[in-house]
Amino acid sequence: SIIIWDLSTGINIRNLTGHTNDVISLKLINSTLLLSGGFDSRFIIWHLSNWSQIRTVIVSPVYAIDQLVDGYLLTGSLDGILRVWDERLNIIRIFGTGYIINYM
Repeated sequence: SIIIWDLSTGINIRNLTGHTNDVISLKLINSTLLLSGGFDSRFIIWHLSNWSQIRTVIVSPVYAIDQLVDGYLLTGSLDGILRVWDERLNIIRIFGTGYIINYM
C-alpha cells in the first residue's frame, strides 16, 4: 500500500492499494497525479482527487520513475531497461542498459 499522510496532523488520510509487493519508487507529477513502481513489477498512475488508479502496467520491478520535460514518463527497472511512456502508459521507446537502474 501507499499511505497518504496529512503532514500537519500526522494522520493517515488514505491507503492506496494496488501493489501486491513493496512499493519502491514514487513520483508526484502535480497535485493530482502520483506514479508508483514496486517489486511486484507494477507501474501505476494514481489520480489523487478521487484516490483511484488511472492505469496499471506490469513490466519488471520499477526502481526509478521520472518525468521528462516534454511530459513523457521514464522508468528504470531491475531488468536494466529504461522505458519511455506517454501519459496513458503506452511504451514509446526502450533502451537496454545491461545494468539494474536504481535511480535517475
